[in-house]
Amino acid sequence: MLDKIITGFFIGILAVLWIFTRKYELPHWHRLVVYDKLGNQIRMELRTTFHTRTAAISFAKHYQYLLPQYDFVLESTIPQLRHRFLIH
Repeated sequence: MLDKIITGFFIGILAVLWIFTRKYELPHWHRLVVYDKLGNQIRMELRTTFHTRTAAISFAKHYQYLLPQYDFVLESTIPQLRHRFLIH
């Protein structure tokens, strides 16, 4: 009986931690970088920043279909975390 209570307690703690990490996830940006066939990075008047990876991949495939002379590369940024507490 005691082992079931302890197991339930740990499962509950892990579930709460998982919910908080999913709720307070920082935004993650994805960007499309355009290269010509010679390998030079160019700037085009296209939508290049996206919130989700799926949308960025979908737009890259669509742009690749419309503009086969260019290569589209997905670039992701990692958000920087602010340190709120200093531990000495």
